[in-house]
Amino acid sequence: MANVIFVVETFLAYDRPGQNVSPEWVNFRLDWFHKYTLQSLLGQTFKDFRIFVQCGERHRARLESYPWHPAVTVCFGQGQDEYAKINTDYLSITRIDSDDLFHRDNMAEVRDNLILANGQRVLCWKTRMVWDYVNGYF
Repeated sequence: MANVIFVVETFLAYDRPGQNVSPEWVNFRLDWFHKYTLQSLLGQTFKDFRIFVQCGERHRARLESYPWHPAVTVCFGQGQDEYAKINTDYLSITRIDSDDLFHRDNMAEVRDNLILANGQRVLCWKTRMVWDYVNGYF
């Protein structure tokens, strides 16, 4: 049987061209991620996955000083160092926004629908529930 390592990846205060977020935004998003997004990941029924948070250089000092949950691997440089440490037949990477939530069975669905082949397989969800935080409705 092939070896598969699962990673959930998100981006937080990532350096994007033309987008320079404020320190206040970074603090808000760090706290939001830990209070909501991370809790939805820690509450998964399938738990054998890693959590990589891709971070940028502009706010590196703040990101490095934050008291991250031990389940989180903070990545700089697009996570190249962390991904280089992984020795596996297959790598399954699932992306989540740093302010989103996963249903508790989301990663089990990823695991259960994984097709291991020489080609690429993408699992997408066609339906979803969205909470509009700004306007306060689902």
